[in-house]
Amino acid sequence: MAEKNSRVFVVAFLSCAAFSILGYVLNIIFPEYFVFSEASWHLERGRIGGFQFKPNDLAISLCFLMVFVLFSFSRGLGRHVLVFLLIGLIYLASSRTALLVALIIFLLSMFYERRYVSLFFLGGGGVCVLLAFHDAVFNSFLFSETVSNFSQLAVVGDTQYIRAIMVYYGVLLGVMFFPLGSGAASYGSVMSEGGLIYQMLGLSEIEFFQRMEGIYDSNAASIVGEYGFLGFLVFFGFAYKIVSQLLGGRRSLVFSLVFLLFAISLTQPLFSYQVNSINFLLLLFSLSYFLKGASSSFDARVGGR
Repeated sequence: MAEKNSRVFVVAFLSCAAFSILGYVLNIIFPEYFVFSEASWHLERGRIGGFQFKPNDLAISLCFLMVFVLFSFSRGLGRHVLVFLLIGLIYLASSRTALLVALIIFLLSMFYERRYVSLFFLGGGGVCVLLAFHDAVFNSFLFSETVSNFSQLAVVGDTQYIRAIMVYYGVLLGVMFFPLGSGAASYGSVMSEGGLIYQMLGLSEIEFFQRMEGIYDSNAASIVGEYGFLGFLVFFGFAYKIVSQLLGGRRSLVFSLVFLLFAISLTQPLFSYQVNSINFLLLLFSLSYFLKGASSSFDARVGGR
């Protein structure tokens, strides 16, 4: 009975993944039905949002599916074809967070499998591709926007990049109110609207904070700001413990998933956002189901490390 109940999570996770891919394909075929925002900068980018109507959510769901394929499928050509296909779909969705996380976890999986020769050739191949298509890469939206965002980190007071603002002031609050932060419902959360902390930091007159738009985009910054560095350690300490318990202490996979949580939470809502958090839980329980089975290939690939 327990095994049957656990299988429900796998069915639910794969159903959500199939629904996401269907929305992705339909968005390409019928883009006029997937206008998720009338803002000119959204329309100009023409990003793929699928049924989520939010490109980052769509790309992160594909990233979760890639992790599932990497750590539950047997080693073989089919697994790698699926992984590269998913990385390609994530790239086309123009989500920098999901793309970076997907590439790093893919490399981590190869490292854990001790496929050092493959890593060497992949690295060399990546450099060759970069050199061959450097103009296209450096002029792409992903690269130019990333460079622009990083340059704005040096001038946080004048930037219009809300994630940079949230991370900077979140860390500042963590330092000012060390180690417990400024308190719940005071920074980067739904009930923080009109709060005294924004006035103290000189943020209350900025449009983002007046309209409460984009301030939820860095979950890690909100946690550090409201609950301090101690609260941040508690959040991710519990996350590590839960993931480790469900996955039988497989350190390589546990580390990859906790890294996944941390990386996404830097630039996206996660713990306080049902879409990403529920998808992650479905991924976690699905992996747990596969890895507890005697037929799991994980132990054979990484030696249960």
